[in-house]
Amino acid sequence: MKLINFEEFVETMGYSGYDDEKVTTEFIQYLAKMISPRVAIKNFPQNVFQAKFFLYNGVVPSNVFSLQCSKDIC
Repeated sequence: MKLINFEEFVETMGYSGYDDEKVTTEFIQYLAKMISPRVAIKNFPQNVFQAKFFLYNGVVPSNVFSLQCSKDIC
């Protein structure tokens, strides 16, 4: 399984400051080119628009986990 940090993806690919639709579209295309059949995505979605756009235009994920904890526990 490959871990992809969405925030690092945005920064590395130079998408900082772009609108959610553009960034999410590019992220979907990036994921489509992945060789790994399983990926864990960190820090995505960051808002409701990204979540809905991803579900409508991408592949519906088979499992979704939302993990939250304080910085002390992490």
